[in-house]
Amino acid sequence: PARRFLRALAPAQGMEQGLPAASADDGASPGAGAASELRRRTSDCCLAEAPSSKQPRTAALLRVDEDKQAHERTPAYAQLTSVQKAIMARMIQMLNSENDSVVITNPLVPNSPIVHVTQAWQAMCGYTTREACGQNPRFTQGENTDQDTIRHLSHALQQQKPCKVRLLNYRGYSGEPFWNCLTVHPVFHKKQLVLFAARLQDYSHRLNRLTMVTPAQFCKMNDNLVCRISLSNMGSARDLAQPHPPAIMVGRIEDLDDDYMRASSSGDVVASDADKEEDVVPTVPCSMVKRLSFPRLSLEPEYLRERLEDECAILRWGCHMSEVTACGLGIIRLEVVQPDPTGGTDGVRALVHVLPEQGGGVYTMNITRLSGDTFRYHALYRRLKERLVDLLSPDEGSTDAFP
Repeated sequence: PARRFLRALAPAQGMEQGLPAASADDGASPGAGAASELRRRTSDCCLAEAPSSKQPRTAALLRVDEDKQAHERTPAYAQLTSVQKAIMARMIQMLNSENDSVVITNPLVPNSPIVHVTQAWQAMCGYTTREACGQNPRFTQGENTDQDTIRHLSHALQQQKPCKVRLLNYRGYSGEPFWNCLTVHPVFHKKQLVLFAARLQDYSHRLNRLTMVTPAQFCKMNDNLVCRISLSNMGSARDLAQPHPPAIMVGRIEDLDDDYMRASSSGDVVASDADKEEDVVPTVPCSMVKRLSFPRLSLEPEYLRERLEDECAILRWGCHMSEVTACGLGIIRLEVVQPDPTGGTDGVRALVHVLPEQGGGVYTMNITRLSGDTFRYHALYRRLKERLVDLLSPDEGSTDAFP
């Protein structure tokens, strides 16, 4: 089962309007004012992740359409072609509407309108299916949504490229800002763009904890990445967690024929020959010499980087960050320096790598000693472990591996 993700997506095909906001390239737009506004205006109830069906009917839940087929009775849905409807129906079958915050838009008509939103998206963004369908995703933007990020996002959509975005959006039921982390994917049929799909996550409750680092809005597009995911291999919204390397291109949607489309739209889904092809698993860069690590972190690497920078600033440790690309995957590297508490020269220098694990959206933080006393190095590790304990699930603690 996938988790909850947040918000909207936007246009493609030369439309410069749509989508959420982000900063560009590998950097980001600062947005200090946005961060302070967010900390000031948001409350715990507004910043929580999408409520589940077992929770009381809060203001967010009151904005949720009980009818999961409500999108089929909207004018935006009527504009879809039969192929678009069949593909979208197949995708919707694989989503948990209550938990997966996913939005789908139609780039083949002007303004790239929303054609489907899950119940989790409605609860997070504060608009019902009937209110959202027909709108361009930019309608959730607001005062502190970064416009440079929007421009970079628009460019990625025009280029039909997958991208990773973080920006400030605003909830419809309260007007409160929230941090939206999303990944946008183009969907193709016969090598032609037919839909955009985005998986979203609300990171407000995490980013608002940062005290020394200002969260950035950004949009990242990597020319080495594509996103043609076989529908037969898309088990949940988790598969939309991040753009994939070119190796995951078998079982293409464009190879589906008209008979499959008709069967799919009628509910009689039969796997195509393309769907039966075996996926080639992309090579994940090898870890650094593994000594100490925090494995299986189901969190965005950009957040892990900012969290570590924030903790180092609080502890008054030096921290220098850089990003590199290997095998089409981004690797975040931080050099951490713990000064000698006695004022001498016997400090500890360690290298932290945030590395992707096999499987979408899961990362490991590996910590390697560069210099300094071994005992102080382990003390540095234990101190970080104490401060980062909330990142680890109860059964996935840290690992100590010594050569």
